[in-house]
Amino acid sequence: MKDLWKKRSAPRALNFKQLPDAVPGSSRQAEPRIKDQVVWSVKQCADIFCSSLAVLKKKIEDGGSETILTWDKDDEECLDFVSSVSNLRAYCFYIPLQNRFQIKAIAGNIVPAIATTNAIISGLLVLQLIKVLNGDLTKCRTTWLNESARGGKIISSAQLEKPSPKCFVQVKVNFQTIIMRTLDEKILKEKLHMIQPDVVINDNSDDFTNSILDTPMSNFAITNGSSLLCEDFFQQYKVSIVLQQSDELKDQEFEIETDLEDILSAPKDIVEEPLVLGDNFFNAVSVSDDEDIQISEERRGRLNPTKKRLEDGNAVLPPAKKARTSAE
Repeated sequence: MKDLWKKRSAPRALNFKQLPDAVPGSSRQAEPRIKDQVVWSVKQCADIFCSSLAVLKKKIEDGGSETILTWDKDDEECLDFVSSVSNLRAYCFYIPLQNRFQIKAIAGNIVPAIATTNAIISGLLVLQLIKVLNGDLTKCRTTWLNESARGGKIISSAQLEKPSPKCFVQVKVNFQTIIMRTLDEKILKEKLHMIQPDVVINDNSDDFTNSILDTPMSNFAITNGSSLLCEDFFQQYKVSIVLQQSDELKDQEFEIETDLEDILSAPKDIVEEPLVLGDNFFNAVSVSDDEDIQISEERRGRLNPTKKRLEDGNAVLPPAKKARTSAE
């Protein structure tokens, strides 16, 4: 959020006890002939907002639980409410305040336009929803409302875009029972068709490599909502997996909620001689940030395994430090 306000003024918060009792940008305002042409001070806007809100609330209470307030620009309380709220918001964002007459002209056009446009879009959504409920997904279309009637068409449509193969794959698991071997053999290799998935996790224990595949995910601080970046360097194939905790998995270890057809059908580049780091799915290594990894020209290849890192409670597997060849 800090980057959002680097080149613009950040909005200021309203403190109803310390609002200026004057019009911003003007030390003195000439008395106009018409009352509606007076620009209220910020404090006046706050007072009118509270009083108009109380009147509108009383209308609701007097009319019963089924009463619905309708917008009318000629209704004094409605216009007072909209005018005061608009000016309070304008003050927060350093926008010049408007008088009641100007706001009536603006709101008289904008409020009906928003209501009718929302009604049209809602109708278009319902038409597409009927197709979804009927199972006619091939007939669904992307529809939108044109700003101007080009060629006499106010509403346009087009075929749906194909699902992006770069989207996350959502998988339901039980972190207390599922082991890393299931992730390796059944999810990555069997379901996602990876040939040589490879991940690096920093650890100094001697028996780490032998026991990791039979270790539950919960031991690695992988929790609900964790995002895993999994790469298969043999195919130049990368998949992001979002893991969700589920206690309702009965006869299965996991459940993939994402349609994998488009992901699996996406073209992949096969590497002729990939650099094999080891036979295990996870290679237990311990490399400090100051050390350089060197490989000879004969074994130069894609040495870019992923390293498990925890950030804000999420387990992320980003690419490791770039390898440097002996020639460099």
